Amino acid sequence: RKYRIIKADFVPFYEIMVKLDKGERLDQQLVADLIHEGLLSPHGEIAKAYYSMEASFYEQEYKRNGNKWQLVRAISEWRKADKLEQALNLTNLDLNQVRGDEVKAAILTNRGFVLRDMEQLSEATKCASQAIELQPDNYQPWLLLSSIYFKAGDSEKGEEYRDEAESRGADVDNSDYEMKRLVKNAKNAEEQQKLAKYILDKDPSRYGWAKAYLRD
Repeated sequence: RKYRIIKADFVPFYEIMVKLDKGERLDQQLVADLIHEGLLSPHGEIAKAYYSMEASFYEQEYKRNGNKWQLVRAISEWRKADKLEQALNLTNLDLNQVRGDEVKAAILTNRGFVLRDMEQLSEATKCASQAIELQPDNYQPWLLLSSIYFKAGDSEKGEEYRDEAESRGADVDNSDYEMKRLVKNAKNAEEQQKLAKYILDKDPSRYGWAKAYLRD
């Protein structure tokens, strides 16, 4: 009832729920199971619990080692967990003290997505524009701009900026974004291959893109 799962087969989902209740991070195959079954959909109870746990982990890692990419990941995970204030607080830093345009643009883009979710569209637009100035060929801030205008009801501008994002490599209709992200972010090539094999066994047609991670 707590996680709102009604399934005839509770394996491995009971194990997942117990781990979430204990605050234990899930291994990648269990996360793949959740994604495959559509149980990490936005605003779901399992999604909130999982992304909150991941956000806490990456926030602690950032505090431990100062790696700004861990900060970017923490912001993103808090937003997915619907903890917008926590996400926004992590973006309140002096970007002049941050090295590298790529990571600056990533922080600004994630801040923009949070502000968009909070209905602060004008501030979100400023973040997108600043990120584009830093990384004009990165599709993420263009996607942010597109989503802002669609949210504001300006479909013409939304489509215009979506086209800009697609021209820079965005796959806006990618239904397997989370699964691709999971495999891409595996800790090493061996883990990527292991996870790719696992999901290919589940559905070789749907996850055919995972073959690129297999070695001879």
